[in-house]
Amino acid sequence: MMKPKETQPLDPVYLSIDLDAFNPEEYWPAFRRIFRRVVARGASIPVVMSHDKLLPYVNQSAARELWNVDYHNDLGHTEPGEILGLPDLNCGTWVNFVRWRRYGTYVWNHPHRREWNQPGLGRCDDDQHNPLTNPKYRQWSRVQVRNIERSIPWKRVVDIGVAVSPDY
Repeated sequence: MMKPKETQPLDPVYLSIDLDAFNPEEYWPAFRRIFRRVVARGASIPVVMSHDKLLPYVNQSAARELWNVDYHNDLGHTEPGEILGLPDLNCGTWVNFVRWRRYGTYVWNHPHRREWNQPGLGRCDDDQHNPLTNPKYRQWSRVQVRNIERSIPWKRVVDIGVAVSPDY
């Protein structure tokens, strides 16, 4: 008789939401669906003007998986082999500064259709250094790309933060 497979517990999730993910209007149904769930939790949620300002909250979280609901991937590239090969910290690179990135999972939950990998449609890197498709240009253990219509793992969400991003 075969033994059942042992499953590893899934990592807790920090859900980061940038309001620019819901612009233009065609994404408003996703906004309503997601924020109904956020409000229903009844927890205190930090709201910041710029996404990089959520970094202290993410770094203090017990999460080891970051789900970023965002128009932009916020994952600027890093140079391979460099210990300090980080770009300057800003709203388009803040994901590179998460303390637990080397053993954590980053999930970009974007509003784009098939063209998510096109420069100018949410990617925050140059065309030659794509950290989403080339592991040598990122410091995360795992990276995934999902469409905003895919389900968020609500049962694993331990913390939530919101960026207003009025310039985007």
